[in-house]
Amino acid sequence: MDPVDELALRKWKVLTFTLAALVLGLGVLLTVVYVNGPGEAAPATTSTVQAINPEDLPKFADTNKAFVAVAQVVGPAVVQVQTVTKVTGSSFPGFDFSPPDFPGGDPFEFFFGPHGGQEKDFYAEGNGSGVIVSPEGYILTNNHVVEGAKEIRVALTDGREFDATVVGADPSSDIAVIKIEAEGLPVAPLGNSDDLQVGDWVVALGSPFGLENTVTAGIVSATGRTNMRLADYEDFIQTDAAINPGNSGGALVNLAGQVVGINTAIASRTGGYMGVGFAIPVNQARGVMDQLIETGTVTRGWLGVSIQDVTPALRETLGLDEAVKGALVGEVMSDTPAGEAGIKVGDVIVGMDGRAVSDANDLRNRVAAVRPGKKVRLELLRNGDEQAVTVTVGERPSDLTPASSTTPGGPPTRGGKETVRGITVGSLTPELKSRLGYEGNTGVVVLDVEGYGEAARVGISPGMVILKADGVSVNDPAELGKIVGKTEGPVLLYVWSHGGRSFVALPEEK
Repeated sequence: MDPVDELALRKWKVLTFTLAALVLGLGVLLTVVYVNGPGEAAPATTSTVQAINPEDLPKFADTNKAFVAVAQVVGPAVVQVQTVTKVTGSSFPGFDFSPPDFPGGDPFEFFFGPHGGQEKDFYAEGNGSGVIVSPEGYILTNNHVVEGAKEIRVALTDGREFDATVVGADPSSDIAVIKIEAEGLPVAPLGNSDDLQVGDWVVALGSPFGLENTVTAGIVSATGRTNMRLADYEDFIQTDAAINPGNSGGALVNLAGQVVGINTAIASRTGGYMGVGFAIPVNQARGVMDQLIETGTVTRGWLGVSIQDVTPALRETLGLDEAVKGALVGEVMSDTPAGEAGIKVGDVIVGMDGRAVSDANDLRNRVAAVRPGKKVRLELLRNGDEQAVTVTVGERPSDLTPASSTTPGGPPTRGGKETVRGITVGSLTPELKSRLGYEGNTGVVVLDVEGYGEAARVGISPGMVILKADGVSVNDPAELGKIVGKTEGPVLLYVWSHGGRSFVALPEEK
């Protein structure tokens, strides 16, 4: 190629490349303007952290100081409780003997004969927490922390250690009081757990896994948790403050530095913290503690009634307003405070001493907290009408058993079966009554329930005895069929089961 032509070609290539670069640059510029708007620069390639508004700093500082103050003020009053408990079990085969003839002898005899696998006593060490509640050395903890303990040792955060004795324990609430002999003890102030609200900040203090003086924080996740099968009387505070094994008996504290609960249990699939912990409200614990210190035992108030929750189905069947809550009376035992006060089966107890009753467990706990002999006012609905009765609370019998269901007289039962709304009922025979432990003379027995039907869903099960349907006594399966057949909507059944009586709303089949 001619040198002149070659030079011209090179110039043309340079010009073309320059023009392409200018077009590309213009395109990028237009894109930036389109995305960010006129006059705005392209976003930086690295992000920047927005500084906290200086006006908000005092708020964060105050919250931080509150947590620090709780740890400093209440922490010294939360102790580690170390126990030694005697247990009996089998020794591991081959470790607890010196057989003279193995391996030449019988190996089965060696491992499982009179030398090995024998029952013997062992001593297991346990660890929990407690809260010093008085200068005299009384310490509030859980019953399960000290139950069966042969030795109890209490370690304070200042390094002192003391032997402790059990003042009293109450398995029904899982509360125990122990005592040490010491002077100059730090004391934790007790607050009012009734003031707790969901969302309140709380701090848990204790000795999880033996790590004394551990502090965790969270909020109140729920209140009034029941049916946890942890104790007979349950009204738990639920919290997401980390609670682990060893925290039992420790303090749940509000940001005012007051103990509002005694840490008791966790809900976990692994045995460790999973965000759900439970504490006994301090008001409940205080009432039990006072009795244990005063007498060493706990007595509870008692009305002598069988009660149940007012479910939406029962509310509809009873013709109650949707807003009605309370405890429905299923049975009134003879010669009891409730019977003497005129409380009747079918009454809905909606209030106690001017404070609303939310459900059966709420009423049960509140009556149990009343000292026997004290009078309380119960507000109730009877056939839709508001009434009030005054009851002198009795003492709950220690060997309380279900009341007798005997109904004097009554017509004889007749044969036959009837299937209505997914349940099959039959006549009561002497054999069935004997097997069920039912002593009455009226009713029909549930023989079968459709597996996934509506009746099973509301709790109707084989062995239940139906005494009444919509207020009418039933003594024959056909009678129940007639009542149910002419009724639209749920049918209110009055039933006997496992020695107690209650109401069930039998829904329509879907």
